[in-house]
Amino acid sequence: TVSALADMLAAAGLTHPDALMPHHIVHRVSQTEIRQFDEVHSFIKANSLIDQTCPQPHYAKNWARAQTASFDAVR
Repeated sequence: TVSALADMLAAAGLTHPDALMPHHIVHRVSQTEIRQFDEVHSFIKANSLIDQTCPQPHYAKNWARAQTASFDAVR
């Protein structure tokens, strides 16, 4: 995984993972079409889920369903 990340960074001309942005990643949407991730996905402002100003219903609905207990280790 680390090696694949290093390859992806090098292919994008980057030297650190912090520099990797959605426009650096390409998603194939059909056999003849590709799009950059910033064209395919909707991004929201920081803290918009917490302060309930998120304009994307999908993100807000899943945020409301999330519970900290679901991240507890399974025993």
